[in-house]
Amino acid sequence: MFGFFKSGARDAVACDISRAAVKMLAFSYNSEKREFSRLDHQIFAFPEFSDKFNNFTRALAALEAFLNNTAKHLGRRIERVLVSVPDSALLMDVHNFRFIRPNPETTVASGELAELWKKLEAEAGERLLPEGAPPRAYDLIPAEPEHFSIDGYTVKGKMRRSGKELTIAALVSAWPDEFAEAVETLSQKFPKTNFRILPEAAAIRDYIGFRTHSDFSGIAADIGAEDSTLLLFSNGVFNDCWSFPFGGNDVTRAIAKAFAVSFGDAETLKRQWSQAALDEAAAKLAHTAASRVIEFWKHEWGTLLTTQAETGVIAPEICLMGGGARLPILADAFSDSDWLELFSSGQRSRVWLLPREEGAKPFLQSWPFASGGDEVIFSLVSRMIQQEHAW
Repeated sequence: MFGFFKSGARDAVACDISRAAVKMLAFSYNSEKREFSRLDHQIFAFPEFSDKFNNFTRALAALEAFLNNTAKHLGRRIERVLVSVPDSALLMDVHNFRFIRPNPETTVASGELAELWKKLEAEAGERLLPEGAPPRAYDLIPAEPEHFSIDGYTVKGKMRRSGKELTIAALVSAWPDEFAEAVETLSQKFPKTNFRILPEAAAIRDYIGFRTHSDFSGIAADIGAEDSTLLLFSNGVFNDCWSFPFGGNDVTRAIAKAFAVSFGDAETLKRQWSQAALDEAAAKLAHTAASRVIEFWKHEWGTLLTTQAETGVIAPEICLMGGGARLPILADAFSDSDWLELFSSGQRSRVWLLPREEGAKPFLQSWPFASGGDEVIFSLVSRMIQQEHAW
């Protein structure tokens, strides 16, 4: 996973912006020794019920202060910053781009692929934003390649095939102009630092591929605090994704109402319930409150997945991840055979939690974040190390 090293140590920052908080990690890696070193980290939570853009600007202000503090107190100059943007702030879709090759008898070369990618990027805006569709101005984010196929056959690994029609599936996304302008303003304050943007869904996809050995089929559900993302996979191929405006904090609010306590106290109760530390009566009350929320999730997800099942097969396997995924009732709720029968290829399911308890610690020394909710920032760090040859 951490190949393609060059000599020397470089400093970088990974920044995971969600609806509820921003996580930042400054790190250095030594390419000769293949060592990861944490320089600094910070988590900054947003006020409850703030709108998306206000939270985004708060996150960028926190990132600016973090970069300045890293330079001032550690004497380090950050060369690159990779920022993940919450899916709920984006327009996004997976599109197939088909190209007829003039010389089908030849193997696809890297130069040809590069030229086709330029054509793809030129077409991406029209695919995602047809004329007259968006009610506001959007800027495209660089497309993310998902998979390639030649004459209908999926290509995995190196492109060593010939054929007439090359299809490139890509995640195409765009964000509102004001988001793009806010990042541009920040980047101008750090002219020697390279800022790049990544949709949250792409980071989740990378994490799923790493953790499941690239052969996962089914649904991956990343449950955040204020929103959630569903990703659909088939034999390791990422096919589509959707964002929903609800998450783990909705369960906390339901528990707060049931127990007549504050949001903070409800968070404590939810954590104790997840750890089986509540007495029977309290656990039953928490279960009842949370169940109403989970049933709403199932209805919303089931409606969408039922529509998707009309044009494709969905494997009855559900991978749960994110800070809102560690509720004791989720596995049973999503194993409901009547619900699964609406959209999946079987009534018996496998519902499992990702990551395991150890989280990222086995892969990166001195990892500062708790397991569950750190998947995106871990994916950002690993991507930056993998792509070091491009720095």
